[in-house]
Amino acid sequence: MGNFIAFAGLLMMGLMILSQLPICRGFISSTITRNYLSSTTASCTQSPTPTPTPTPTPPLIYTSSCSMIPPSSSWPPLQSLRADLRDAGLYRWPPHVNLLYPFVPPQKFPQVSHLLSSKLKSFKPFRVQFNTFETFGTDKRGVLWLKPTYPDTPTETLTTLQSILSSTLPYCTHQLKNGVFTPHMTVSHFSSESAALSAGEEIEFEGVDFLVDRVYLMSRNGAGGQFKVGAEVVFGEEEPMLHIEPKAFEGMPEEEFEWVAVERKELQQRRKRKQRRKNS
Repeated sequence: MGNFIAFAGLLMMGLMILSQLPICRGFISSTITRNYLSSTTASCTQSPTPTPTPTPTPPLIYTSSCSMIPPSSSWPPLQSLRADLRDAGLYRWPPHVNLLYPFVPPQKFPQVSHLLSSKLKSFKPFRVQFNTFETFGTDKRGVLWLKPTYPDTPTETLTTLQSILSSTLPYCTHQLKNGVFTPHMTVSHFSSESAALSAGEEIEFEGVDFLVDRVYLMSRNGAGGQFKVGAEVVFGEEEPMLHIEPKAFEGMPEEEFEWVAVERKELQQRRKRKQRRKNS
């Protein structure tokens, strides 16, 4: 044991002497440095797990809509009713029920319509009737509208349809008020809800009854433009019907009558006053 301890002591002294020589000091130092850098580089070159980039939400605009539109055969009584009540939207809007509004820009119609087609492949056409008036509004504004009923189905079919659409495009939820969708076909706008209610009580309207077999993706150019069809999603079809050139609706006015322009501008002013009151 004594000899071993003595040998170990001599070995340590020898290493200490060698470490003082320049050539050995450089070798030892470079070896230590190289080993340190190798271990550091290995730990630094391990790529961190990338954070997934969220899919951006498309902008929504008020000159675009996904709507239920009656067939042209049901338009005459509806358009006559709207004209009699001096509807400010008569030139711009077809008779419609907004399902998703505001909606994506028309440049997104091809992509979005394919998504909606895939979700409506098994959705069945259904009958709907509009013959009952209801109102929205306050003492500052009023809307007279037609309420849908469904003679062949026990469910609120337009509500079911809207739920499918909004779940497919979950960023389009503006038609839900406190989480509830109220399908309505606007007839005209008034200065107050009481004025809208009075107008509804004086009207004789037999109503319309038609089959719904598709939804329309439509848009217009600017505040005074007229809505035209960019795509049609037909229930049960694999592919949507795309219109490279927006398609005009049959039965729409060819020009904006002077009284329509006046009513439209007055409606815009009422909305601006409402917004100012909300912001004040």
